[in-house]
Amino acid sequence: MIGFSNKRKKDCQQRILLFLGGFIICVGVILFLGKSIHHRVSVSIAGPIILLSYFLFSMRWMVVREIRVPIFVFHSVSQNPKWLVDTHISISIKTFEQYMKYLSKNGYQTVFLDDVYLHIKGKKTLNYKAVALTFDDGYLDNWVAAYPILKKYNLKGTIFIPTDFVDPRPVVRKNLKDVWDMRIDERALEWRGYLSWEELKIMEKEGIFSVESHTKSHTWLFFENKIIDFYRPGDSRVWILWNKYPELKPWWYQHKSEKDIQLMGYPIYPAKRSLLIKRAYKGNPSLEKYLNNFVRENGGSTFFQRYDWNDLLKNEIENISKNGGEWETEEEGQHRIYRELKESRDIIEAKLNKKVNFLCWPGDETDEMLEKIALQIGYKATTSMDGYNRKEENPRRLKRIYIPHFCSFPGKECLNYISFVFNLKLFKGNYFYYIPVFF
Repeated sequence: MIGFSNKRKKDCQQRILLFLGGFIICVGVILFLGKSIHHRVSVSIAGPIILLSYFLFSMRWMVVREIRVPIFVFHSVSQNPKWLVDTHISISIKTFEQYMKYLSKNGYQTVFLDDVYLHIKGKKTLNYKAVALTFDDGYLDNWVAAYPILKKYNLKGTIFIPTDFVDPRPVVRKNLKDVWDMRIDERALEWRGYLSWEELKIMEKEGIFSVESHTKSHTWLFFENKIIDFYRPGDSRVWILWNKYPELKPWWYQHKSEKDIQLMGYPIYPAKRSLLIKRAYKGNPSLEKYLNNFVRENGGSTFFQRYDWNDLLKNEIENISKNGGEWETEEEGQHRIYRELKESRDIIEAKLNKKVNFLCWPGDETDEMLEKIALQIGYKATTSMDGYNRKEENPRRLKRIYIPHFCSFPGKECLNYISFVFNLKLFKGNYFYYIPVFF
């Protein structure tokens, strides 16, 4: 099924099986009448009446009447996403505009997360065409493309920013509006990088985007001290670069080739999202330096073209004295997590002169302890990946939809459009839309 969790997929499958079972029974009744009555005119009248009656009756379980508010997840909207490590999180301008045009033409109302929160609490009633749009990570292309397109169709959304990545320069770059007004050629637009505070201020002031927290560092950390790999030029684990050179985060893509050389041979341990780690393994600085020097002395980047490079590095580890590295204390881990959540909120509030009420967990991965800390800090709600945003549910969790994007298929724009519409209709409870993809 397109883009749905196992829970919602099972719900859809059960409803479709029920519908198909009833449909088969109706066809059986019509065939039975045809054999019993032997009157073609009567059967030709009775058949459509039976099927129409069944379709009307099936609306009771094939179309949900309760109001569900979908919150769609976007990241990058770009014509040039190749600088990203995961290009699949980016969609083209054409695809994004198709989505927004559909919402506008079909009367959908985009709302902010405060509206969804109040709806779930029962303090505000949204109509059945209310939709929320969220954009994670604070990419520059949200200003260049998403912002002018939303403004064009009188829509709005929410940007979740990790504050470490915000461009600190007082810059306002050109965007699609400048292209439409013929002030710049589209080929001259800048696509790589992250939003600046000045650009965020403009979008927030105009009411097109509400800016909320996506934590501070948005990174991964080690949680064991068993070496499983080594860093090499072109490595996709850019969070290692982020951790070693946090001051370069807004421009890491410009410095990656240079820093890859300084990180060659860096030992890699089991890792996961930093907030999920209560006590991180910091690594072994002396071992890191030794292995980097060893790689440099044995060919540099060409060292990794050897068939036995991995064995050579492992042998070096066995032959040198090592102290086992450093670990966080439990107190340090608690402080790191608290700082991640609080400082991000404080920075946004100070920079944009606004109240930050919502926190988006990186990857929407969290646990009860993290949610408790977030609420203590002052967030109204955080995000999760599954469920519906209905009245009388838990208002502390806002459920979001990840739309699959077809990046390399022929006719991908059409497939992306279908994926978006199907997800929208199915989330709203229009289960008839599932029939074409049931098998």
